Amino acid sequence: MSIRIRACVIAVSILMLSSAAHATPVQWTVESGGNGHYYDIIRVPAGISWTAANTAATSANGHLATITSAAEGLFVYTNLVDNSIYWNQEPGGSDLGPWLGAYQASDNGGQASANWVWVTGEPWSYTNWHSGEPNNFTGLLENFLSYKCAPTATCRSAQWNDLPDNVSAFGTAVLAYVIEWDAPTAVPAPGLVQTQIRAVPNPFSTSTRLSITASSQQDFVVGIYDASGQRVRAFKSTSVQGEYSVVWDGTDANGVRVPSGIYFARAKTAAGSVVTRMVLIR
Repeated sequence: MSIRIRACVIAVSILMLSSAAHATPVQWTVESGGNGHYYDIIRVPAGISWTAANTAATSANGHLATITSAAEGLFVYTNLVDNSIYWNQEPGGSDLGPWLGAYQASDNGGQASANWVWVTGEPWSYTNWHSGEPNNFTGLLENFLSYKCAPTATCRSAQWNDLPDNVSAFGTAVLAYVIEWDAPTAVPAPGLVQTQIRAVPNPFSTSTRLSITASSQQDFVVGIYDASGQRVRAFKSTSVQGEYSVVWDGTDANGVRVPSGIYFARAKTAAGSVVTRMVLIR
């Protein structure tokens, strides 16, 4: 089935009146292994279709977020999506999260996994489907990408789901979408989180010092995550202005040494979050 992205002036007008953005867009910095892009999440309490979300993202000089690597997926999920206000549960079913920027250009007669594309035209090479997805549930043509968590009630995950454009057939609604800007000049006010985090040394073999710099007094929660997005260690919240540092010795919450691999350190504040990528070599 060919997908035509339709602009709807009325839908966008309602969206601008009813949606609420994350406090400030966050940047996945090049210094932390990122692409330099900016991301935000927009909440629409009354619910929104994928088509309307896509139109709104384009109107804001961005596009629905495209997740092309595990590292990008972790950054977007931990900084923006991992918050219950952006999720909605189907009656007796799964928890549905925000829309992402992919759709099924053609389903080849009902093949749920065929011909998915990103709105930007980037290669469809990385996927993070939830177990059992995509599936064209109950025979519906589920041609649009969102987050999903199941089977625990009121859960959240970084994994994906295929959904129809409007999920009212399931007795629910998608409440949010993630927007991405490829260039800083496209990012709207109020601006960016003026907080940075870095790890030195990186790569490391025994320990690394995480240094967090803040331009204003903020309370931090520092977490360490593995490449799958699972948190392996958390550090006590600390209020700081200027620079704060903590040493991670490569162990989990039980003091057990974690294996070699890629890890991410996130410093989360009320204004947003910053993430840095680390490489542990045993």
